[in-house]
Amino acid sequence: MSLAATGPDREILETLDHAPHRLERFLAFFEHAAVEPFDDSRLRDAVAARVARLAALEHAGALVGDDLPAPPAGLEADALALVRFADAFALDYQAIPDDVYAELDRHFDAPALTELLWTFAILRGIARARNVLS
Repeated sequence: MSLAATGPDREILETLDHAPHRLERFLAFFEHAAVEPFDDSRLRDAVAARVARLAALEHAGALVGDDLPAPPAGLEADALALVRFADAFALDYQAIPDDVYAELDRHFDAPALTELLWTFAILRGIARARNVLS
């Protein structure tokens, strides 16, 4: 599942049907903020799948710290670091453990990490908006 291929959630897009100019702006924003930072489709797909899974759990009231699903099998170390960050960010973005950041630092330089962290914040915000609107 590629963010570029699937784009934002259909339900989010439907909320903007009444205002085509806003829809166009949102799609441009989404492409710039949530797709471009991922040069590697493998990372983009891992993040997209995990953020969608976490949003579904949150919507069902099942996003509980010790009860998160295991990361998907077969992820490479850099993708696994992003998935672990997604989990920690979803649970409490203000209390992400130092070891999660240390793992990210092993795989990404500071500029890439800054882009990725902003992207997570944007994707989580969009997922939460979807939960409110659905």
